[in-house]
Amino acid sequence: MNGGRWTLGVSMCLISITLTGCASLEELRQVQMANRNLVAEKAHLEQELYDLRTTTLSLRGHSDSLEDQLAAKDQLVASLQEENDSLETNFRQAQGLLEKIADRPL
Repeated sequence: MNGGRWTLGVSMCLISITLTGCASLEELRQVQMANRNLVAEKAHLEQELYDLRTTTLSLRGHSDSLEDQLAAKDQLVASLQEENDSLETNFRQAQGLLEKIADRPL
């Protein structure tokens, strides 16, 4: 019988520990609330990360487009500079011819 009482005593202690636990019910609720808040914050941050990645991809595409436009405009500037140099050379030649003609006696 002595072993039965010991078993009963241990069982009662375990039941008592299980029912009261190491933490109070209020502490458990606070931990559960904190857990829910963290889960919600995690979901929010994951959505924000997804949005930022999408924005980054969009901005990269826009940046690539702008770089292409800049390259095309740089080519246009180079072409116009060549044309301007050519026109300036032609102008100087024409001006030289006019001066020769103007210096001729009539």
